Amino acid sequence: MSNAFPASPAGRIATDPKLVAGANPRLNFRLAVDDRAQGPDGQWITKQTVFHDVVVFGRSAETFARLFRKGDPVIVAGELRLTTYESQGGDKRTGTQIVARLVAPDPRLVTVTIDRSRQADRAAGVDAPSQEAEQPATVPAPPPPPAADTHSRPRWPQQATSTAGNGVAV
Repeated sequence: MSNAFPASPAGRIATDPKLVAGANPRLNFRLAVDDRAQGPDGQWITKQTVFHDVVVFGRSAETFARLFRKGDPVIVAGELRLTTYESQGGDKRTGTQIVARLVAPDPRLVTVTIDRSRQADRAAGVDAPSQEAEQPATVPAPPPPPAADTHSRPRWPQQATSTAGNGVAV
């Protein structure tokens, strides 16, 4: 049985991305994902924040390292893997890691501009500019976090929970 599952969480980059150069570049960062719900008074509350280790490999790692910084709101698409490791105290722990295929700015929280000139050039049969002349894409700085009462809807509807006698919420 595999310990990997498709995942596409949206959150904020919690640590400065670290690029490890080499034959197969690797980018590592932590992603903070808030689980938000509407309270009985109608106010949005953060129930918990879950942190995931994210790793990106290859040319994508180099590209994403140029684009993103700590605090940027992003959507990550990849594979969630369960990992085990030993803590400094010698205890065996379990964690999560997302091996990302894609990291993109979250268009709900930042302004994203699409450069359609390349699409028009391709349609007209014009060659694309060389890599040396190409400027890296820029992502505008993220806005401050939204006020608690103006946050978007939760990722899934709030459901009543009960236990089935075995301590598992259903």
